[in-house]
Amino acid sequence: MAEKKTQTKNSRSGTSKTTAKASAKATNKTSKTSAAQKKAQPQTVQTTMPIRVKRDENSILHRFLPYLFVVCAVLLGVCFIFHDGAVGKWIYNVFFGLFGLVSVLLPFLLGYFAAFWRRWVADDQHVLKCIFAAICIVFGGALVQIILIATAGSDASDFLAFKTLFANGLQFVGGGVIGGAVGILIYKAFAAAAGIILTGAVVLIFGFFLFGITPRDIWINLKYSVKMHHERRLAAEAKAKSER
Repeated sequence: MAEKKTQTKNSRSGTSKTTAKASAKATNKTSKTSAAQKKAQPQTVQTTMPIRVKRDENSILHRFLPYLFVVCAVLLGVCFIFHDGAVGKWIYNVFFGLFGLVSVLLPFLLGYFAAFWRRWVADDQHVLKCIFAAICIVFGGALVQIILIATAGSDASDFLAFKTLFANGLQFVGGGVIGGAVGILIYKAFAAAAGIILTGAVVLIFGFFLFGITPRDIWINLKYSVKMHHERRLAAEAKAKSER
């Protein structure tokens, strides 16, 4: 009986040892396979995108600026129409002397800025809109100056003096000192035809950017207007036939 007990103890201990070895081998295999799978998987590098901070269009400054734009637009309009008094005459001379005939667009641009300023600030586009407006004003003056030189039939050097450009701007002639100088440079570089095409294209492109217009919008509006004109003509023809 004692021998049987010892044999059963030995057999139990042997089986426990074999199961322990088998479990250890299994854990080693699973750890190796998991490590191999980790090596086989492509390592993805986590990149943190920079967070774009949106500007607060509800701040005191951006709430106040649209009203300031309206006041400036009305003030410029009154000064441009009457240009009486010391301050009114000074404002008229400064803007028309610097920008020429295109200065009449400034009150309308300020009104446009007042209407959409807070939306542009929310979309972080207000700085770009100011740049687009400045480019349109300068190259608009350059376009007027090139047309003036081409129609006058004189050389560009006749308008090169800043005093002449300033005086012409006060008389609603040319692009003033800034626009006129840019126009003369473009005229000397490209002559009249190419200069008009270049400055006109710049004004159109940046004007589209300023007012948020795309070529697709223009095409859709053109198709719609042609379609409506065609429908009106058909309706008029049908009405005329019915009356006969």
